[in-house]
Amino acid sequence: DLSEEEMINGIRKIFEPAPARHEPSPGVASLEPIWGEQSADARSLFRRKIARPRPEQLHNFSLPTIGTATEFTDAAQFKVADGGIPWHGPLKIFRNELLEGLQVNFYAKAPVRPLRTLEDIRHLVAVRILIGVLQFRIVSRYSSNHAPVQLDHSDSFREGCAVTSITVNADPRDWKNALACVVQEVRAVCDYGITESEMKRYVDAMLKDVEKGAAEHDTVPSEDHLNFIM
Repeated sequence: DLSEEEMINGIRKIFEPAPARHEPSPGVASLEPIWGEQSADARSLFRRKIARPRPEQLHNFSLPTIGTATEFTDAAQFKVADGGIPWHGPLKIFRNELLEGLQVNFYAKAPVRPLRTLEDIRHLVAVRILIGVLQFRIVSRYSSNHAPVQLDHSDSFREGCAVTSITVNADPRDWKNALACVVQEVRAVCDYGITESEMKRYVDAMLKDVEKGAAEHDTVPSEDHLNFIM
């Protein structure tokens, strides 16, 4: 056990050198109100006003800004030698002698497309259909339903970006065939699109999901709705 004096000295040693968290500037004690009418954010009924501006999040997008062909948003780094396109970073390889398999991850980052018009909703539905069709085509090439390939597309207004990812798990001795399978199917979708039967199948599946969600909207917690939106 510690005596009261030793405990107080230990607390002062740890916390006294740390600057005040909400001190605007050294030696100034004035703070923006955190309670009362002046502390509320005028844009929200439930959120407090942010005392300091949030830092801008810079992204290196894989695609140009929506509605443009060659314009990118302010990115963290640009490749000046290649005409100023965003720098996507080097290929990173993680190795460990205890790993028994090989995993390859492909990521594409794009700006979040706003949902304001019917065309925006059509684009969102088309992306979901393409991801589902591509996943089904890859799975159908394996004898087991548990194909070692996962596709995902998610957008986050909180993060300010949409990310599409492809994860390929393969045996180290057969990684070329696993990657070739994915590349072939992606190129086939890009070159020839999808068939009418695939389109109808996934439209019907999405409509059933919408009907199910509408029937269960009273039983879904508000937290789940908020997590889905964000």
